[in-house]
Amino acid sequence: MALTRIFGNLISSGTITGNLFNNNTITGDKIAAATIGSSNLTTTGVSAGNYGGATQIPVITVGTDGRVSYSANVAFSANPTFSSGSFAVANTSGAIANTSLDVYGGVAMNVVTLATSSNTVNVALANYFISTPAGTSTWIFTGVPVSRDSSFVLQLTNGGSYTTTWPASVKWPSNTAPTLSTSGVDLLIFSTANTGTTWRGSSLIGYTA
Repeated sequence: MALTRIFGNLISSGTITGNLFNNNTITGDKIAAATIGSSNLTTTGVSAGNYGGATQIPVITVGTDGRVSYSANVAFSANPTFSSGSFAVANTSGAIANTSLDVYGGVAMNVVTLATSSNTVNVALANYFISTPAGTSTWIFTGVPVSRDSSFVLQLTNGGSYTTTWPASVKWPSNTAPTLSTSGVDLLIFSTANTGTTWRGSSLIGYTA
């Protein structure tokens, strides 16, 4: 009599093993739907549950029979760090010598357009700021990285139309602040190497647009 169907509840534990069958003689069409459930399968030791998430990476091992034999969560930081050696971005040959970070290609940086009433530059948000003052401006620089070089550009339109006061930490060439355009665009470049204790300022004045 030909074997047509195998029902899991008719098989005693351990009575039918793989060495009793020729290769490929038992296929999916020989097993009735829903007749072999989880109670008929040997447990793999893997805990049931969800793996992975916003701060977890799932690690899974799949055996030769296609069953998951190991699973775990590995935590990762939302702000990962690279602690040693050199790191290359978009360079399959690796970082070049004497660098910690080698970026192969262009780098895009954020641009923030300030409200006409805002005179606060938050360096943590961008490296380029655009402002069209609508009145007297007393500038404040915030969000400066600790113990790192930090630079940004401030684009002012018609900045000379109103009185401008720079932070006391800003030092200009010859200790003289630039005269801003009353009708035009000026670029002010600021850089610090001591967390904003001193900002070195330079300027490009008089663009028509």
